[in-house]
Parts: sequence; C-alpha cells; structure tokens
Amino acid sequence: MNKEYTFNIHFSTIFRKDEYRRALDMDKYKGFKMKVYQPQKLLKELKTINSSLEDKIDFDFMPEIENAAKLNSEYAQIEYTVQYAKKKAGLYKDKIEPMIRKIGQMLKFGQLRDNIQEIEICGYNTEYASSQVAIDLVGDVYSGSFQLNIPRLNNSLQITERVRAIKGVFEKEFSILENY
Repeated sequence: MNKEYTFNIHFSTIFRKDEYRRALDMDKYKGFKMKVYQPQKLLKELKTINSSLEDKIDFDFMPEIENAAKLNSEYAQIEYTVQYAKKKAGLYKDKIEPMIRKIGQMLKFGQLRDNIQEIEICGYNTEYASSQVAIDLVGDVYSGSFQLNIPRLNNSLQITERVRAIKGVFEKEFSILENY
C-alpha cells in the first residue's frame, strides 16, 4: 500500500539579477540600512555555522547585533547615512564595498537569511546623476513542491523517482526564476 507525500523545495534566497553588481558599481554611497529580526537567533545560527566551517563568516555588525541580543530586542536596525553625499563624498567606498561582499556571502546560508529582513544601499551611479538609486540586496524566498507515492514499508529510497520529481519542479519553475 502506497501513501502520497508532498515534499517542499525551499530556496531561501534568490538574488535579483545584478543587484550586488549595481551596488558595488555605485560611485557614491548615501546610505546603508540593515534590519535584523531576532538578533539572538541570528547569533546562535552564526555560531553554529562558524563551528562547522573552515573559513568563518565575518560579520561586520557583530557588536550591534550582540547589543540588541543582550537587550532582548526583537529587531535590530543598523543605519548609516550621509545627508549630502554628492557634496561630501558619501560613505567611504573602501568600507562599504567589503561589507556588501561579506553580506552576499552570508546570505547564501538560509539559516542566516531568515533573520535578515532588509538590506538597502542608497547612492549615485555616476557623479552627475541627479537622483539617488536605492537597491534592496535581500533576495526573495521561493518555494516549490512535488508529490511522491511512498511504499508503506519504506524498503526503497526511491532515488530515481525523487530526482525525476525534483527535475520536474525545476523545469516547471525555471522560466519564472530565469527572468527574475
């Protein structure tokens, strides 16, 4: 006797095309904002991940997140802003750009991504641009699912059936994700 089960496929972060490249290509940075949900949980996940990785995740905002966790805060918001970025040269590129790269590496871990609600970079693409550009660096979460009949005795791992079902979900959803 077989029973049908539904398997969910969860892509925790899907980055928008070229958003990180656009953020790194800015000439002047006017602002940086990051909002973290449940700082205590984020610290716990970061510690767990770092204990199993050879190359540790370096997080520039560790002191701010630790302070929020000590205060038992549900949210931590970190924000840096320059009022007149075009006249005052903006936030320092040599500080902001490494932060953007580290954040990109960190968001690859779904456990960490789940606690970061917002990361926004504001700035100007060229020296003569009249309007600032706001870029949201946090990608979207995407889920898909498939169903599979599983025998009652579980005497088979059903590798080929599972691979076929996962490929089916991929083929169905690829056109949506490709243009994202």
